[in-house]
Amino acid sequence: MADGIQKLVGQVRAKAWVDKGFRKALLENPKKAIEELFDITLQEQFKINVVEEKPDSITIVLPAQLNESELTDDELETVAGGGWGCFCDCFSADCFDTTCFG
Repeated sequence: MADGIQKLVGQVRAKAWVDKGFRKALLENPKKAIEELFDITLQEQFKINVVEEKPDSITIVLPAQLNESELTDDELETVAGGGWGCFCDCFSADCFDTTCFG
């Protein structure tokens, strides 16, 4: 995820954590909730999926599948070398352990 998107996702998650009304709106219509939160209009075809984590399950989001020719050498090295991943034992989406960002 690009840094700007990560920042936006972090802001959305933080607001949903403390604001039950926003959380409900986000689950019902994520695009509208985000547009209203940031006072923006997203492209009509742009889709946002929000899933509420349950204590007895995990959600794994796979990146879009690309042709190798679309990746730069650095991107390919990151994918091939596992440049991102959580290396601690928590397996939490909320993990901020610095060892998780390898």
